[in-house]
Amino acid sequence: MQINQGLYIGQDNEESYIGYIATDNIFLIIAVEDGFTKENGEKLIDTLKIRLAELSPVNLSSFEGVIGETILKFNIPLSFSLAAGYVSQDILYLKTAGEGEIFLRRGKDFVRLLSGDNRASGYVREYDCIIFSTKKIRALLGEVEEIKKLIGYKRPSDIANDLYSQELEETNGSIALFIEFTKKPADREITAMETPLPEGQISMSAPVISSPLGEGAPYRANWIKNVFAKLPFSGRGSKNPLLLGGVVIVFIILVWSVVFGHKRRVEAQLQAKIAHSREIIDKKLGEADQEAILNVSKAEGLIADAKNEAQKLQREIGKQKPQEVKIIMQVIQDQEDKIMKKEEKNYSEFYDLALENKDAQGNKMFLDQDVVAILDRKNTQVYVLSLAKKSIISYKAGELKEATIVLLSKDKVYFYVPSKGVYEFTDIAKVTKIIDQDSDWGKIIDGAMYGSNFYFLDQGKDEIYKYVPVEKGYSSKTSYFQTGQAINLAGATSLAIDSAIYVSLGDQIYRFTRGVDDRITTAFPDKDAVITKVYTNADFEKLAAWDKKKGTVYILSKDGVYERQIKSGIFTQADDITIFEGAIYILVGQKINKIDL
Repeated sequence: MQINQGLYIGQDNEESYIGYIATDNIFLIIAVEDGFTKENGEKLIDTLKIRLAELSPVNLSSFEGVIGETILKFNIPLSFSLAAGYVSQDILYLKTAGEGEIFLRRGKDFVRLLSGDNRASGYVREYDCIIFSTKKIRALLGEVEEIKKLIGYKRPSDIANDLYSQELEETNGSIALFIEFTKKPADREITAMETPLPEGQISMSAPVISSPLGEGAPYRANWIKNVFAKLPFSGRGSKNPLLLGGVVIVFIILVWSVVFGHKRRVEAQLQAKIAHSREIIDKKLGEADQEAILNVSKAEGLIADAKNEAQKLQREIGKQKPQEVKIIMQVIQDQEDKIMKKEEKNYSEFYDLALENKDAQGNKMFLDQDVVAILDRKNTQVYVLSLAKKSIISYKAGELKEATIVLLSKDKVYFYVPSKGVYEFTDIAKVTKIIDQDSDWGKIIDGAMYGSNFYFLDQGKDEIYKYVPVEKGYSSKTSYFQTGQAINLAGATSLAIDSAIYVSLGDQIYRFTRGVDDRITTAFPDKDAVITKVYTNADFEKLAAWDKKKGTVYILSKDGVYERQIKSGIFTQADDITIFEGAIYILVGQKINKIDL
């Protein structure tokens, strides 16, 4: 499609920066009120233009990633407005940040699509007009209805000229970029009657081809025979070369018309199928967006319906229109990520245990306040690392070779060894057993501390044991559960404690308060989720559920309500995770990596 554009820029001053990009497929405006030099502004614009051209984003997340990375790189002040768009294969990716706003004119409709920190994607249609603007422009012109009246059905250049002709007050730092997509020549004015048919309403009438039977008469294939039957030849049977040449030319034209007409009819049918499927898919995704607020399961079902429609379309026309089907699939994926709040995040290295031991091999972690204990069975060591200071202390004991759980409380390091008991480090190289092996234990798979109390999850005996400190050591075990409150823990994978205890089991998280089943309902977007570990503590206001196989950490409220998810390949490689001050810390062998929440 052709791009028609118009630009309005208000008054400029030395303390503010206004910039824009308007190419065939990259559109952006940015306004920074103060604290950002024009030199930095021009560098930012050049960087964005180069990065987008180099990377050629193929989905909404990658486009948003380029914008986000560049904003961070140039340390833009908080008081800024940004609105951006990128076109790829007839899909328009949109992003706003700060006080940026984006409006859409489509036919008789005019809406504000995005504002604040938001994103969206969708198909571009002929005559769509996208307005990349700022909250300041809306303050100057009024609300959506007033802006709609100003925009009307004018060309972008005319809209910009109208703005310049108005005597607007306080235009410092205001900017608006008007982009219209059209197949018409740039000087063609659009009217209300020229807006395209709504999605799915494609005319199926066969094309009319001009023929010698009459001006504008519909073409018929058997007309070829009629033409040849009536052609004059000389009585001696000799053919007039000019006449014969003309006949050949007419024949070629007519055959070409038949073939071309057939192709156009087939193309129209294919486009009709695509339009019909897109209408169904758009409806399903729109409904899913609404339902996701309160009913994640229903939203999942609607997204699945959209995928099924796309797969049906692929079976029907995938060979003829592979690129169009691919684009539709990508749109569904982008919308699913947005609706289900899926974030793909990169990690950074936080600490390398090789600095302490070149052969380090971490297995398990346990966090207490800002300090994490890391079990290394291979080297019979526990590394106690301050996440705040990055200082480390190493503990060593031969008993660690068979340890499966490491715990930490008030600078004291503990560990559990199956068939032997629980040990405490009394010095960096000296341990003492504080809880003996109990013949009633089945298969203890996880443990935690709350205050000075120990809690151990026994998968084999459907129990959570509690040990409390007494005058000399620790008490005998007691069941954490009140009478009749225990559940089947076969398949349980972990426990976590704040004032309640949370147990992960399959795709469910169970909560117990003071030993009583305090049931919560967890509904993950992925129906086949299997929780490797549930994590929380008194300082973390959410629940984190790690699914190692899917490489995902789900974030839920403490009542089990799904909120969002973070995906990263590093989660599939992790040995353990923990969370501290707004970041996930990921143990992978001797490396501790970090992903911001």
